[in-house]
Amino acid sequence: CDLYDVGFYGVDVFFTLTGFLITSLLLEERASTGAISLRGFYRRRVARIAPALWAPVILSVVWVQFPRLVPAHYPVANERVSVLGTLFFYSNWLRLSLFDPICVTWSISVEEHFYFVWPLLCFAALKMRGGKKALLAATVAGLVLAPLQRWHLGTLYADHSELFDRVYYGSDTRADCLLYGCLAAQALHVFPDVSRRLSRLFTWSGLAIGVGVLSFLGYNMDPVLPAPFAIMAVGSSLLILGLSTGKTLAGAILST
Repeated sequence: CDLYDVGFYGVDVFFTLTGFLITSLLLEERASTGAISLRGFYRRRVARIAPALWAPVILSVVWVQFPRLVPAHYPVANERVSVLGTLFFYSNWLRLSLFDPICVTWSISVEEHFYFVWPLLCFAALKMRGGKKALLAATVAGLVLAPLQRWHLGTLYADHSELFDRVYYGSDTRADCLLYGCLAAQALHVFPDVSRRLSRLFTWSGLAIGVGVLSFLGYNMDPVLPAPFAIMAVGSSLLILGLSTGKTLAGAILST
């Protein structure tokens, strides 16, 4: 695994951390207030996401107004489509059909799709009798369906590069990276004492998996099985769970 691959894996860690933090916030709000405020959640998300979303859009639009600064091979014709894809959160799907000038926003689109679905699912599941079990069942179902979808796509695509792009940029095929973080948050919320007692085991197991993936699995290998980014997500979730006891600086940050 080279430095180029490490950059790819960083996105997976980021997705898993997002799933953990969002689920933790929702469960803590439910425990402290007895309900989840969807309006409050989406208001906070807009306040956090808007600066990261608008900055590349504004810079890209201003940049193409100066032709002398734009390389001859730059796809100026794609600019308008790229801006719309960024603002309406489908830039990850644009990456499959054309070169997206504002390509850095594809991961934000994947996260926004998660924000659209997951809080609503948490809200509905926790309203049910045995809500935590319903939420766990939904999480496990997602963890099963995502690799099944990758396997299904593997039967449809003959070209490896096309299959890699579809799996890498698809919200459906990256769902388990986020859901492993969601699962870690639920484990910490339901079994806090067990999580604290096993924090060292989780931490070292997560580190071992991460080092193993970086050492032996290149990112450009078969994206269906064993799907290196999914294995990295497992390691990341264990590491996050181990560090989230609040006894370390990282734990203190993750618990806020």
